[in-house]
Amino acid sequence: MNDTLKAITNLIDDAIADGAFDAEDLATLGTHVWNCKREAQRQEGRKVAATLTTGGKVRIRRDAHLRPRYILGTLAEVVKINQTTATIILGEVRGGTKFYTGQEIRCPLDALELVEAS
Repeated sequence: MNDTLKAITNLIDDAIADGAFDAEDLATLGTHVWNCKREAQRQEGRKVAATLTTGGKVRIRRDAHLRPRYILGTLAEVVKINQTTATIILGEVRGGTKFYTGQEIRCPLDALELVEAS
């Protein structure tokens, strides 16, 4: 844990001990942290989008919030890039029946990571 994170957690612990934070405050804080994480993921998606090209190789992120989970980590090739999604052709898909190798799907940009310079 880095020093800044340690300081923040200590501040929260002290506020709880002093009675300055209650369960509702912690829920609000948790929501704020979740929103910050989601925005960071969106920014990462915008970075990926800026470097994507048709024919580029990508991987569906293993930590992406997608279902079904068996497609996470699957390699793919970019067919088309939109503002918030990319159309990709799935590489080898293991397991499941809804998605299969060679299938063309749309995927959120923040769920993709570059495999190689496109």
